[in-house]
Amino acid sequence: MGNAYRKAMQTNPESDNTVAPIPQSEPLDSRQVLNNAGGYTYQITLLKQLERFLILGTLGGTYYVGEREMTDKAIKMVAECLEHHGLEAIEMVRDVSINGRAHKQEPVLALLAMALSCGNLAVMKQAEQHFNEIVRTGTHLLTMIGILKGRRGFGKLLARTITRWYARGTAGGDLNVAYQVAKYWNRGEWTHWDVLRVVHPAPQTELEKKIFAWIKARGTNESYVPDSDMGLIYTKHIMDTAPDTQTILNQIASGDRVVWEVIPSTKMTPEIWEVLIPSMPLMALTRNLGQLSAQEVIAPGKFDIIKTIVDKLTDETAIMKAKVHPMHFLLAATTYQAGKGVKGKLKWTPVPQIKDALDVAFIKAFKNVAPTGLRYYLALDVSGSMGASMINGTHLSARVASAAMALVTMQKEAHFVVRGFGIDAAASQSHDWSRSKMVDVSVSSHMELMAIVKAIELIPMGRTDCALPMLNAIENNLQVDVFVIYTDNETWAGSIHPMEALRRYRAKTGINAKLIVVGMTATEFSVADPADPNTLDVVGFDAQTPAIINEFSAGRI
Repeated sequence: MGNAYRKAMQTNPESDNTVAPIPQSEPLDSRQVLNNAGGYTYQITLLKQLERFLILGTLGGTYYVGEREMTDKAIKMVAECLEHHGLEAIEMVRDVSINGRAHKQEPVLALLAMALSCGNLAVMKQAEQHFNEIVRTGTHLLTMIGILKGRRGFGKLLARTITRWYARGTAGGDLNVAYQVAKYWNRGEWTHWDVLRVVHPAPQTELEKKIFAWIKARGTNESYVPDSDMGLIYTKHIMDTAPDTQTILNQIASGDRVVWEVIPSTKMTPEIWEVLIPSMPLMALTRNLGQLSAQEVIAPGKFDIIKTIVDKLTDETAIMKAKVHPMHFLLAATTYQAGKGVKGKLKWTPVPQIKDALDVAFIKAFKNVAPTGLRYYLALDVSGSMGASMINGTHLSARVASAAMALVTMQKEAHFVVRGFGIDAAASQSHDWSRSKMVDVSVSSHMELMAIVKAIELIPMGRTDCALPMLNAIENNLQVDVFVIYTDNETWAGSIHPMEALRRYRAKTGINAKLIVVGMTATEFSVADPADPNTLDVVGFDAQTPAIINEFSAGRI
């Protein structure tokens, strides 16, 4: 650190020169260890590194929204964990999976697959025991097969375990095999027929033999008429071969469970949608609101169906049961209001009552966010680009997204400050960006979202210098546990590195504060120190981002 750090401190107008900097060659506290380069950092244990990988899909200090291929480094780390902490690793992957902590399934499934062929009999047996708990859906199974095919073969134990997955039961319910193969036939390039050809599972019952025969027939485009005892497979056959809408309606009315996914999209008429809507899961209904409006199932004057949908969207008990985060509803509301999908040609005329219901659901879903009890410093990029930058795959601007996430924190946490990267009027007129500073945003937890957006827009924009929040907190003697910075892209300004400002804040206050930087439209950037477990970059944005921030802040990642 040395001279460069000291020079940065002397030239930064916000620095507090009464506090001597602590160089990296000295520990900030007793928890730091000496690394190979002669500096002190916070050590991440192998199991903690594995937990972060399972939840975030990353080894270092960056979480990337969207799917990314697992690196050789990640595979090596998993193998090392299985070698030295195999049983603990299996119990960890089970906990992460069944408690819904994994934001990406690929790391969870990859570890399980590697465990089944790791050579340690105790670990392999433990992985086999928990396989069906973790690989719950057909999509999970096909995802795991795709991962395995690119990296390793299929040993006897893995083949036997997959055979047991297909033999786990054919009784009613979401987990029976007939339901899973009918509803989740393929994932990417893989189908259940591909699995059968690779693994060669032996059917254990007559019913399972028939299910395998149907899988083969579908995979090879052969004709096969399933029996009535084959559950959703039989229902799907009726839907595929139905000559008219009435046949499908009769099957729905028969009492057999019908999910919309097994009905060919070319046969989904408004009459069928109307019958299915009352039984549709909340998130499935939310995802299909545009489709329903495009087909005029939802349309002005259709008061009964509008009321049914509004009642489902605003049912607080259902929202709580489904554990829907407010951001899911906000993204749905902006898409629905736009009257068109982000991709494709689908267009519709929004119905005001539906948009209003999504807004109500957004507020009610705040109850699904657990408070951490921590002290937050929320730093908002107020630049004009935040309003113009649209988050990839959505109709949501970076400005509205950042305001919404700030509102979630304000609603659930008792201790917070909200400030923007601003500048005073004189500096703005002279374009003296070196005088950028953190400016209070006049907002409260009782304000509506768009009122918060307008308050942000009133702040004269300064440069997005990620060191400023920590320097500002030092200057104002603020007690902060978590600094969260929201910006639309990479950060570019500042005479002191954000990590140095964070270390300086920790040294002065004795608080091991965390730093989270969310670059909502960024592709690649790194502010966090990968060796520091309390810093995190989030690259991109989706509905999972607030949950990740919450878990990281609370120390669960």
